[in-house]
Amino acid sequence: MTVSFFFSIFKSKVFKEYQMIEAFQVWENLSQKLKILWNLQFDPEKRKKHFIITKFLSAVNVFIVSLRNFIQNDCFTKASSIAYTTIISLIPTLTVAITFYSIFSGVGNKKDEIFRQIALFIQEHNIKLNLDSIFDILSSLIDNAGKIGGIGAVVMVFSATAVLRTMEKSLDDIFQVKMNRAFFRKIIYYWTALTLGPIMLIAGTAVTSKIYNLFSAPNYSSAYVDTHTIWAVGNKGAMVYNTEDAFKLAQLTIDRIDFENQDIYRIENDINLVHDDEFKYVENDVKSFVLNDIFFIGERGWCVGNDGLILKTLDGGKKWFIEKLGNVNLNKITMINEQEGFIAGENGSILKTQNSGLNWEIARENDFLSSFYKIAFFHQTLIAAGERGSLAVSKDRGKTFRFSILQKTKKKNRYLNMNDIFMNNEKNWWVVGNEGLLLFTLDGGEIWQTVNYLDTDFTAVYFQNSLKGFLGDKKGNLYQTEDGGKKWNKIKSFGNKISQILFKNNQLWVVGENGMVMSSLEPFEKWGGTYERSFVLFLLNFLAPFFFIWILFLIIYISLPSIKIPFKPAAIGAAFTSTVWVVFILLFGIYVNSFANSTFAVYGALASIPIFLLLIYSSSLILLYGAEVSHTLMHPHLYRNPANLLLLDKPFSAYHGIYILYLIYKKFESGKGSISFKEIAGRVNIDLIEIEYFIKNFEKQNMILKLEKRKFIPSRPSSSVELKEILETAEGVSWDHKGIQEKEFMTVLDSLVEKLTNSKALILENLTLKDFLQK
Repeated sequence: MTVSFFFSIFKSKVFKEYQMIEAFQVWENLSQKLKILWNLQFDPEKRKKHFIITKFLSAVNVFIVSLRNFIQNDCFTKASSIAYTTIISLIPTLTVAITFYSIFSGVGNKKDEIFRQIALFIQEHNIKLNLDSIFDILSSLIDNAGKIGGIGAVVMVFSATAVLRTMEKSLDDIFQVKMNRAFFRKIIYYWTALTLGPIMLIAGTAVTSKIYNLFSAPNYSSAYVDTHTIWAVGNKGAMVYNTEDAFKLAQLTIDRIDFENQDIYRIENDINLVHDDEFKYVENDVKSFVLNDIFFIGERGWCVGNDGLILKTLDGGKKWFIEKLGNVNLNKITMINEQEGFIAGENGSILKTQNSGLNWEIARENDFLSSFYKIAFFHQTLIAAGERGSLAVSKDRGKTFRFSILQKTKKKNRYLNMNDIFMNNEKNWWVVGNEGLLLFTLDGGEIWQTVNYLDTDFTAVYFQNSLKGFLGDKKGNLYQTEDGGKKWNKIKSFGNKISQILFKNNQLWVVGENGMVMSSLEPFEKWGGTYERSFVLFLLNFLAPFFFIWILFLIIYISLPSIKIPFKPAAIGAAFTSTVWVVFILLFGIYVNSFANSTFAVYGALASIPIFLLLIYSSSLILLYGAEVSHTLMHPHLYRNPANLLLLDKPFSAYHGIYILYLIYKKFESGKGSISFKEIAGRVNIDLIEIEYFIKNFEKQNMILKLEKRKFIPSRPSSSVELKEILETAEGVSWDHKGIQEKEFMTVLDSLVEKLTNSKALILENLTLKDFLQK
């Protein structure tokens, strides 16, 4: 068998009507080296010598056999069935999955966050799809699902398992399952898939996050820069500083934190702070600190973090004291002077001190539980902003606050998070947030104006003056404006989320994830600082999503079919499927962005429906082809035997083989010389691949010789070619019973084979090819 066989498949199946046999000859001349390589896999001695090449060729064989079986098993129709049942079971499946996800993740309602993450993924990858209307419908249907009764619940669960039943039936056909699993076992399998799926998702996300954090540098959330001092804080207990001219940050050592004198408070009735002597931090807790902000006035400094943590210093950071205000996360601190200051916290909390942090008061409005992320102060005006459009404004130096939801943050039926604020003066404020939220006011918050720039999550904003300002986003891009925010330009991309932007000491400072603290002088072309680049993190970012996709397909291939699938074939098939699917998703995004204009033109707002169906259908095809690969690997004889490899729609006919040999001998012994491959193909109305198969076998048995230009002659007289030898070559039947252990079975079978062999020998005795040529 040679590489030219595969060209024969292409030629005979697709271009047969154009009689392109000449093209076959051209290919033969160009592929001599490939033929040599291909034939290595069928020679045991050469196969050992050229291990890598033969493995590669075996893989090619696997894919060819899998493609043939993919077509024969009508997987295109099966994929259509899976896509259809996916649509039918989408809402019930989401309802069950999100319910369990919410329960085991410890959060009451997760669907809005899940939808937001999907929308954010689409925006970050510049996929031009607006799924808000679809999310609205899904959200409404999921909410209404909770109102159904017992019968409705049964119907919902039955519908949720529809796609699993269809996939099971399709995979059973591919793996040639003769007996399906019992009904009760099906129920157990389906329910396990619906319930364990969300749990595995949560566990996988948690494990990935832990591994990532293990190898990653701290994510800095805030920094304080003075003339000669830099402080930066973040997760993993990161609190780094520098008091030298050289830009080198050092971690604060544990001996500089006072663990003996801790002020621990618990919160009662949402606003009262009460001493709690039962809880104390220990040294081992430092690595788990999540520090969100740091602020200095002279030698006094304050640092706030999650779980109510406050660190205070009176000597420029030489010694820090611990204070804990309940379990509320403290996100941002601003000090007006050494005595007065404010902290923005979660659950609608704003904390105020008038004695340098010795005591704190909580300002909160009833039923206002949204978290505040940032707080800013200018003269008598104080503003705090946070999640879902939450805004708190004080015009009297923090004595009273007006809590509200900023309507300009509303997108469809939801409010966007505000991630940062900046005050140029008492009237001119800027707010940035998720999904391209960019707002400003010129009249102290009475009228807000929107700037439409990019659909990305803006995370930081800073203005040098009313005209020159800077923006940072989640992807690490830094933008600049010089006309008061009318026009923005990207000036730098750091690759990691920007948490804070500062302008100190005539330098622009950018603080962010992966240990990033960077600075630059105007015009901001050359940057210096610390920036962690880890090859391990690069591999994790690349491999982690692929790994979990592989796990998903592996579970499908192992658990859904009604028979036990060996791990190795299933794992290889899942790896192939995962790779192809990831590549497909990348190409699908390109298609949606660049070539789906006609779909949008026809369907308008409903364009997401056919595109979603196309995504599901294509993914189903990839899933089924991966299953075919696994099935082929389970049966090595399907791809190791050339006859099985070349088998298309039906077995090769012994009659065809004998007739091909008959044509070669008849023309030569009648004095007309050699016969060409083209002439044989013209006389025998069969696939070229079958002709090639028999010619190769006859060459191997020394019955014919191949000349130049693909012409053939006999290698010996027809009188010496016994008919039973031809039949054995043409039939390609093996009676090898190696591996069968049952003696009684083999005794009967050997007797039958012996009788068949004796009968054949008696009938064909003394018959040669010449007897046919003379008749």
